[in-house]
Amino acid sequence: MIRPTTLAACVLVGLTAYAAGDQHTPIPAIVLSQNNVANLMRETERILSPILQKKSDDRSEEDAKQQARAALGHLSKAISELKQTTDAQVDRIINTAKK
Repeated sequence: MIRPTTLAACVLVGLTAYAAGDQHTPIPAIVLSQNNVANLMRETERILSPILQKKSDDRSEEDAKQQARAALGHLSKAISELKQTTDAQVDRIINTAKK
């Protein structure tokens, strides 16, 4: 079984590579992609929330759930920061193109 922190790290590396990928991606594709990632994150949180909130008598399981909650929080924050950065870059590109 993959540890939650390992999974979160893999996703973050993948998102970073995805964001740094093709530098010639049209703006609508960038916005759609970031919206898709944000929607997938919300859906993941929605699906995992009941599982992670359920109490367990097993201490190691509780520790794993706590780590998973923390990893989801870090991942959510990273996605939000990526979206803000992308939005700022898209705005800059649009403003430059308008001039």
